[in-house]
Amino acid sequence: MALMHSEYRARLEHWQRTLSQDFYRPLDEICFEGFTTMEHLTPEQAEKGCFMPVKEGTEWGHTWEYMWMCARVVLPEAAQGERIVMSLDMGGEATLFVDGRAFGTRRAEWVSVPHHYISDNVLTLHGEAGQTFNLLFEVYAGHYFPDVGGCATGPVLPGAFADPKTEGQRARVGRSTFGVWNEDAYQLWMDVSTLSMLMDELPEDSLRASKIADGLEEYTRIVDFEQPPQARDADYRRARERLRPLMESRNGSTAPLMAAVGNAHLDLAWLWPMQETHRKTARTFAAQLRLLECYPEYRFIQSQPAAYEMCREHYPELYERIHRAAKDGRWIAEGAMYVEPDTNMPSGEALVRQLVYGKRFYREQFGVESRMLWLPDTFGYSAVLPQLLRDCGLSLPKHTFYVDELYVYQPMTHVQTMLYLDEDLYHYFIGRDDQSVQEQVMIRRIDQALLVNRLLVECVDLQSVEDEHKRKYMRNYLEIITTVSSILLIKSGTQENLEKKKELWQYIKDVQPALYRNLRYHRLLGRLLHLPGRFGRRVAITGYRISQKVVGFN
Repeated sequence: MALMHSEYRARLEHWQRTLSQDFYRPLDEICFEGFTTMEHLTPEQAEKGCFMPVKEGTEWGHTWEYMWMCARVVLPEAAQGERIVMSLDMGGEATLFVDGRAFGTRRAEWVSVPHHYISDNVLTLHGEAGQTFNLLFEVYAGHYFPDVGGCATGPVLPGAFADPKTEGQRARVGRSTFGVWNEDAYQLWMDVSTLSMLMDELPEDSLRASKIADGLEEYTRIVDFEQPPQARDADYRRARERLRPLMESRNGSTAPLMAAVGNAHLDLAWLWPMQETHRKTARTFAAQLRLLECYPEYRFIQSQPAAYEMCREHYPELYERIHRAAKDGRWIAEGAMYVEPDTNMPSGEALVRQLVYGKRFYREQFGVESRMLWLPDTFGYSAVLPQLLRDCGLSLPKHTFYVDELYVYQPMTHVQTMLYLDEDLYHYFIGRDDQSVQEQVMIRRIDQALLVNRLLVECVDLQSVEDEHKRKYMRNYLEIITTVSSILLIKSGTQENLEKKKELWQYIKDVQPALYRNLRYHRLLGRLLHLPGRFGRRVAITGYRISQKVVGFN
């Protein structure tokens, strides 16, 4: 049975839709003047331009062209004490300057939630009647690129793509306003949205999910939209108080703690010219600085010295503010490499140079010794990276590990033919004390081995493998992995690890009973591993050592 009746589901969606309509109340229109240019001007240069009135509905813009637009906002009495924001539509993505400082962005048309156009652009948290703001915006008319649901990397037929826009009319000025942002309504909407998504992910028999469902239903009974604004706001605050215990509820003491850190991945060269990348640094960095001011607990990480250098060259005042935020520990300048590169096509030397130049920049500009490599949007990671990172003084992850057993085992069900070649293609030197295949190292990392062992058991149901030879091969593979895990647990000599051995075999019994019976009762090593007492464990270890000598494995 569903946690929430379909009628309440529909009611909840209706309340959320109506609530979102109460986020923003316009106070007045923003009337612009502007001029177009192909040049990359500074704000100081642009202020000297020949500005002319630009009305709503004006069509403008050639490929690669920009329009500088200016306006002056004076807050009326109705803005007193209110959070004042801007709802902007100048026809394209824009770099915003307010009172002579880089302010942020009017986003491109890649926004799925409409209020995101407004919520970021806060002029003041506490408006004062008569307060003025001088606006100066640089708006991009845009350029054509094939939108085929991803990167249009070809091949393409001649004439397959055509620019649908008319030169000189690539952009159209829409309506821009400033007004009051209702933070109570917005935060309530966020609370309800978060709890709704959490409820849908929890098991239906979860007590926590049941409490969330009760709270969401009560939210729709608390909030009455059909009353004056002040009374509505009071309901919004009451509903948030009702939901607060649900929002503050924590998982059990053994659940992992996750920390979220903001990041903006900037493509330095993608679907726009480099001059547009310069502007994107200002839009992104300035917007993040304002978020840091609004939310003291927020942290933001930005990599790529190349992007910092663009900002330093074209927006020096903004760069100085970033420096101050970094010194305060709020802005994290880190990432090790000069850009966020591909790592498969470049040579090893090219990757080393990325690290040398990147680390030097962070050290000289921010006084930071890079400790990690930040590559969130790289399509494939070179196998040489761990060695390069270690040799360049970076920290490797301490709680991650490779699982080549799993990578070999899981695709095996799709293999039709295997061919063994008696060739020395791979030489692996064993000798370092800290090497991952050393027995004591494996015992210290036994929880990783057990995790991989369980994943191997659950990823393929051997009963569903029709080919008898393949099924036998995969069962033998699992036997080897499980035997190694069990022997390491026995050799560790701790009672805790002996309990983990029991748990591992119980897990196999629960997930694949037929496999368990075969490994436990019909295989010699399986029987040896379950001999009782200290003597039985010695026999199992002796059998394992004999196997090492016969088979010749470390």
